Amino acid sequence: MRIAAAAGLPIEALLPEIQAAFVAGNRLLIEAAPGAGKTTTVPLALLDQPWLQGQQIWMLEPRRLAAQAAARRLASNLGEAEVGGTVGLVTRDERRHSSRARIVVLTEGVLTQRLQRDPELEGVGCVLFDEFHERSLQADLGLALCREVQSTLRPELRLGLMSATLGGENLAQAFEAPLISSPGRGFPLSIQHRPLSLEQALDGGLRRLLAEILAAPGGSVLVFLPGEAEIRKAAASLHGLQRPVHPLYARLAPAQQQAALVGPERRVILATAVAETSLTIAGVDCVVDAGWARYVEADPAAGYGRLVTRRVSTAQATQRAGRAGRTGPGQVWRLWSDEELLAAALPPDLRRADLSRLALELARWGSADLPWIDPPHPPLLDQARQSLQTLGLLDARHALTPLGRAVARWPLEPRWALLLQRAAEMSDEQEKAHLLRLLTLLSAEQPLPNEPVDLEELLLAWEAGRLGAEARQGLDRNLKRLQRLLRSESPHPAQERPALEALIEAFADRIAQNRGGAGRFRLSGGGGASVPERHALAHTPFLLVLDIAGGREGRIRRALPLAEADLRRGLGERIVQRSTYALDPASGRVQGRREERLGELQLSSQPLPQPSAEACAAALLEALRGEAWERLQWPEELLQLQARVAWLRARGVDLPACDGPSLQAEIDHWLGPFLSSCQSLSAVSQVLAEGLAYRLGAGMSQVQRLAPAHVDCAGQRHRLDYRPDPGPVLSIRVQQLFGLAQGPRVLDAQEAVCLHLLSPARRPLAVTSDLASFWKQAWPEVRKQMRGRYPKHPWPEDPVSASPPAPRAPRT
Repeated sequence: MRIAAAAGLPIEALLPEIQAAFVAGNRLLIEAAPGAGKTTTVPLALLDQPWLQGQQIWMLEPRRLAAQAAARRLASNLGEAEVGGTVGLVTRDERRHSSRARIVVLTEGVLTQRLQRDPELEGVGCVLFDEFHERSLQADLGLALCREVQSTLRPELRLGLMSATLGGENLAQAFEAPLISSPGRGFPLSIQHRPLSLEQALDGGLRRLLAEILAAPGGSVLVFLPGEAEIRKAAASLHGLQRPVHPLYARLAPAQQQAALVGPERRVILATAVAETSLTIAGVDCVVDAGWARYVEADPAAGYGRLVTRRVSTAQATQRAGRAGRTGPGQVWRLWSDEELLAAALPPDLRRADLSRLALELARWGSADLPWIDPPHPPLLDQARQSLQTLGLLDARHALTPLGRAVARWPLEPRWALLLQRAAEMSDEQEKAHLLRLLTLLSAEQPLPNEPVDLEELLLAWEAGRLGAEARQGLDRNLKRLQRLLRSESPHPAQERPALEALIEAFADRIAQNRGGAGRFRLSGGGGASVPERHALAHTPFLLVLDIAGGREGRIRRALPLAEADLRRGLGERIVQRSTYALDPASGRVQGRREERLGELQLSSQPLPQPSAEACAAALLEALRGEAWERLQWPEELLQLQARVAWLRARGVDLPACDGPSLQAEIDHWLGPFLSSCQSLSAVSQVLAEGLAYRLGAGMSQVQRLAPAHVDCAGQRHRLDYRPDPGPVLSIRVQQLFGLAQGPRVLDAQEAVCLHLLSPARRPLAVTSDLASFWKQAWPEVRKQMRGRYPKHPWPEDPVSASPPAPRAPRT
């Protein structure tokens, strides 16, 4: 077989070692710097290997553009003018694949679909995962499935991981494979930093820098921007730059992509991360890197994936810079400070992305226990499975339901796949066409208005030609793709189901109920969402939220207004009737209501008659576990009892804790049995004493003996206060202690009571815990001062020998 590979590629020196490694084992890692030639050379070097006779090599690329470019280059190196002969190409939207194909370049999601249909991968001898460092969901899943196939069904199947940055020995250990490294063929790079925020770059900073670069001789300039919106804004700001400006992103029309890749003149290419790897863009010797990239990350709190813009990692910045040094010395401009620290690499998608499609594929495969390089992040996988259960695609054991099995066959995200399944089942062709057009808008991969839009109004704008040409072309392509998918499947049993009902089913967790106007809504799946206060949708009672951006209080981008009757028709089986009893904060009484609920939404509510004792007790306990606890009125004697218990526990007496946090934490056990007669918080306060006595049990007698609430002096009972530290305290007129040589004691007479001695007018005289010392040392001076002030009261020289005054008769 004639192979016309470019001469002198660094990878060529390692081809014998690569061939020998695949003879000796069935796994290999190839780490080769940009420009080494791995993508277009390694597959060709394996074609004539004896172990591959009669079988194909499948090479996976992370993006459609990269797959197309790799297939064209491989075919050219074999002397074939077109892809579709020895080299085939399979992407989501394109299939150029003949029976004589020996190498098939495909995008990563295609492998998963093939494995689900044919786990043995019949006719495939080797699978190469190119640019594996990107660690997309489909790449990680495809590799895990291939490894399981290799270990159980096809030990002769060869698996290879290729990239410029694979993590070296760590990945080799996880993959259990040898590592072969190539230095690449990069030319020297001049790297300069010009710190600019993204806003500054798009607001003239990028234009000034490009004018400076283009004023000097050189080649084309590749500019990395985070997304299509920034590319469009940058392109508008570069109007009249004197050099052609070409956008380059995955959703662009093929002809426009080709113009960016191969134009002969010096030009500026504005690209997303699609240009980081695998693509060779002719004539580029300068890279301008804004330093940002856009990703879809899961938001467990909100229950959906959201688009985020993040700073690139060091590995990404290195990949991007390498684009300038493919054919000669290059220059790189980085629009951030050289002192800014970047993450070494971003975590794989399995650790941060929405895992709904992955969860569906795992259920379809029949197991999630796969030989992962990195396993899926458990909270994200749990969230995805919960979402699929809400859609009716998984059962409680995470197995596919009959509907889930039908939906899993479609190569789309689960919500879109469910809508396509319902379209396939429709007998009304007009309603089917309507649903397909709505699905086209929902799954659009081209820019559409960012402001909140009624989806039906957006559909009318599309049909009336009021959208931009690029948006219309993209929508038309997407619609044709969905129509092809429907035609590819066998007919389904016809069901009469309006398009709106299908949409409600697919977004059952995105029903939004108005929270009193001002554009604020509550979602049936939890959390909130909003539209601007003056928007036409702001006062709609219910919305079907079809696209949302942001966190737990997200911003609605696509929606449909709903009537309550629409909900009841579409989700009647999910509307739950329940009777609830709760403490009314205003009255402090338990009140009951009968509600109809759809997830977190309350559709109706009616008062119920007087609740049962059991319902009251349960509602009171629930309230007391929360804020109602702070509203309880505690009698003074119970506050003292708590203080007495705390005082004894501090001295080692074994008693149950009776402080507020401990009591609230265990409220069911000590107070629950006494709530059957209570219907309000005020009634609860009346049974607190019984509850505390029950909690203390036999310990109550210890409290009464060791820390009595009162002591007797001068024939009267006086209350002790255990709350002051160190406690207890007895506040008493000094005359009432006449006749006592020592003050009262507690804790089996081990501790003296702290005496706050008062004058006849109950003003402070002294504080002491040693009454004998007070009589001896301080009393003469106190007596001297007080005799003249209170002459009618006794002030004996020897208070121990004196008698206390008789108790006063109560006033009449």
